[in-house]
Amino acid sequence: MSTVGLILAAGDSSRMGEAKALLPFDGATFLGHAAATLHAGGAHEVVIVVGGRHRAAIEAHAATLPGPVVVVVNEDPAEGPISSVRVGLAARPEAELYLVQPVDVPGVERGDVAALLRAAEERPEVDAVVPSVAMRRGHPLLLRGGTARRLLSVEGRRLRSVRELLADDAVRLHHEVLGNRALIRDIDTPEELGALRRPAAGGDLPG
Repeated sequence: MSTVGLILAAGDSSRMGEAKALLPFDGATFLGHAAATLHAGGAHEVVIVVGGRHRAAIEAHAATLPGPVVVVVNEDPAEGPISSVRVGLAARPEAELYLVQPVDVPGVERGDVAALLRAAEERPEVDAVVPSVAMRRGHPLLLRGGTARRLLSVEGRRLRSVRELLADDAVRLHHEVLGNRALIRDIDTPEELGALRRPAAGGDLPG
């Protein structure tokens, strides 16, 4: 199935004080690691949505990343993450599956992505596959094409978040239980970044 990874990297990173997409992580950057992980896990192409005050720097960095990568611009990221999802969908509206990945959730691993895609293949009746860690929803979120494209419809334009789409009784969800606690940890502040760089005993993320 044709699979597109959508990386949301249009935020201003106001609490961090610098572009989160460009922060170093695991020998790469948040953005570089996310793109490489989505590709390695099974995405055929990665669409990076940029915008806001860090747009130029992130665009320049994205141009250096390997693999099929497309960069698109969210002209009004102040509308929130769902606006970036819509921009990414509009750039590649024909895909069968979409993996929606905020750039500030850096600890996603190749196996996590592969597990979500495998769950979608094994359960063709579901519209979305949500990673579940310790009874909490994480990222990336997997959406089937038809469900994702509802966000581009007249009715879907009224939705203010992807969570509202998932709350629709007509959307059939599967919660894929995974053990990687990084899937539920977004990094918004210098303190959270420091904690990320100081793994707890045993190598697990703190918290």
